[in-house]
Amino acid sequence: MKFIIPALVVAAISGLATLALPPGHLVKRAATAAQLEQDVAVITSGVDVLSSSISTIPTTGSTIMNIIPVALNALNVGADVFQATQDFQGSSTLSILDATNLLTSVEGLQASIISTVGQVVAKKAVFEAVAPGGAVFALQMFRTLSTNIAAAMARVAPQYAYSRLSLDYYSGLYYY
Repeated sequence: MKFIIPALVVAAISGLATLALPPGHLVKRAATAAQLEQDVAVITSGVDVLSSSISTIPTTGSTIMNIIPVALNALNVGADVFQATQDFQGSSTLSILDATNLLTSVEGLQASIISTVGQVVAKKAVFEAVAPGGAVFALQMFRTLSTNIAAAMARVAPQYAYSRLSLDYYSGLYYY
């Protein structure tokens, strides 16, 4: 019985993750540089909310009710990353100025991600005790989403900024 509830929660989260990520052909659109910067800002804000929800989890005596807000915030960030990926895939090559501005935003996001992943690692025992496998599933999902958005970002960056933008985003989100 101890493992049935966490297994059901993981299954529910998996189902919600599928629903939160609509098929690409339904959401593709041409995105402007301003929209792409807004996408990165939305992801950064979502990561900050996720970080806050992780910090509220007690290190002892945690229950599934402590984990659910984290799972929901993680789903929201996942949906934001998915949407941003679609926007990057639908945009054309950025100007050097736009790519430089975007790079600055991505570097800020990188720091937030590294901090949040550090929180997950610090509370790994809590996550595994309450929902075995849930944290690993979420981290794998974010790794896949991160790889996709980094590739989409690299495609629209001017050649000079390509390697730096790609490296910064990969190094920041790879930790997911």
